[in-house]
Amino acid sequence: MRTTLNLPEKLINEAMLAAKLPTKTATIKMALEQLIRRSKTIGIMQYGGKVDLDIDLDVLRKKVVVLVDSSVWISYFRKGRQTIFNI
Repeated sequence: MRTTLNLPEKLINEAMLAAKLPTKTATIKMALEQLIRRSKTIGIMQYGGKVDLDIDLDVLRKKVVVLVDSSVWISYFRKGRQTIFNI
């Protein structure tokens, strides 16, 4: 999308140097992406300490990951089983 903007040349040139980007378009695009990312991050940070996950870390540490050939899983689920093994 083409847009006409009145931006201070010194500001754009400084941003291009700081970001090491070759064009004004790339610089503005990156700046907008960073602004959006920062805004989302701040939004997520507002939940800090407010979400109760009710996780028992000792139980998680004791869990064992078992790698099984995919053919075993296909056979298991074809037999009509709905759940995964509890180890």
